[in-house]
Amino acid sequence: MAIKSALELAMERASNIKIDKNELKRKELEVRGKEAASKFLNTPKYDFLKWFTELENDNKNEILQGVVWVFVKNITLPNSTADIDKLLKIKEGFLLISNKKEEIENIFTQLITAFQQYIDNSKTLLEQAKTEFAPRLQQKAMQIAQQTGQMIPIEPETDRDFIEFHRDQQIQVDDHYKEYIKQATEVLKETI
Repeated sequence: MAIKSALELAMERASNIKIDKNELKRKELEVRGKEAASKFLNTPKYDFLKWFTELENDNKNEILQGVVWVFVKNITLPNSTADIDKLLKIKEGFLLISNKKEEIENIFTQLITAFQQYIDNSKTLLEQAKTEFAPRLQQKAMQIAQQTGQMIPIEPETDRDFIEFHRDQQIQVDDHYKEYIKQATEVLKETI
């Protein structure tokens, strides 16, 4: 009985793998859509409409799956109002690839409102957390002053306990808005 080399074993396993050519082609088409959607979102002068109108009808659905995937993945919680501009660009893309213009307009109007509320709520939450946590920071500063002889105020943004306290509160707000975004993106997927 001969001992097989690692290469021989790997070759045997590889010969047993069946390649689904249709699935491979579908994935390649999906990648084309992902690439085009990424260019559209990140390259200012990319002519996405021209690219879209030149697509062959028999491959369009698979390619659009990639486009929609990129658009949906880019709808995330905003860090600032600049992220609303990105949302408007995604809306523009959906309007170019779908016939359900009114439905898309309504969804994005709601998303933009939710994004603005999220930004406002996050700012308010931070200010409330600072106010609520201020006595604890003052107490910490007094303890340090007793040890060092110097009264140095502690900034909330530099205090680990405050950061953890605020993060826990922010996570609850984030979860609520992430659920809303998930529902909206599911509806958007159905518009294509």
